Amino acid sequence: MDFSDEDVARCWDSFAEAWSEQAGEAGDFYHRTFIIPSMLRLLGDVDGQRVLDLACGTGVFTRYLARRRARVVGVELSEKMLTKARQFEAAEPLGIVYDQGNASRLDRFEGASFDAVTCNMALMDMSDFEGALSEAHRVLVPGGRLVFSILHPCFFTPESGWQKTDPESKRNEDRLYWKVDHYFERRSGRRTFSWSHWVYFHRTLGDYLNAVTRTGFVLSEIDEPEPSPELLREVDCLDMTRMATFLVVRATKSGDRTL
Repeated sequence: MDFSDEDVARCWDSFAEAWSEQAGEAGDFYHRTFIIPSMLRLLGDVDGQRVLDLACGTGVFTRYLARRRARVVGVELSEKMLTKARQFEAAEPLGIVYDQGNASRLDRFEGASFDAVTCNMALMDMSDFEGALSEAHRVLVPGGRLVFSILHPCFFTPESGWQKTDPESKRNEDRLYWKVDHYFERRSGRRTFSWSHWVYFHRTLGDYLNAVTRTGFVLSEIDEPEPSPELLREVDCLDMTRMATFLVVRATKSGDRTL
């Protein structure tokens, strides 16, 4: 089954409440521990800069940006996810502007109007991800940077998952290996998490990175976050040492300005 952006919006609308409870104000464990620190490091200083956060969801990453004194605009397709983001903003005003819209159609924003564009764990949710990259390139100033995170496409495929001694076990020691299959099968589908069913679009690593360069960006850094020895002593996240779960990419728009 092929999913449209409207299907994706309805999906996120249907469990905006569940995701808001799961992620909270600052993001869930994986966002707080792996994804967001990597994205902030690759993004660099944002003090006083205008940043566009694409597919901002409930505004988790927009709040991190605003607390670093960025001037942030968040764009989100799902009306109910955006409602949650605005509720967080009302409870603690950070000056974030939220706009409902499609990341692949940013006509309301002028070209070269943002210093940075971010997209936190959402490109794999978009039917037209290359359109979103093209629009990000258009609205960036010369030398501006794009930073995005996704599930690692080499390991999260249409038929991937843990193979276990006991299929119902949650214990790391019962996980034999992570199966990867149908890597080259580009298709949309659903993945099941503890809180709901999530729509995604599988693409290869080459699909993503070639789209970045094809839309005019220059790749500057790739990160595959992994747990530190200190974290492993504190938290049971051994599964994160067995494969790369997330991929974080920084790219720049060529031009004279360096950020």
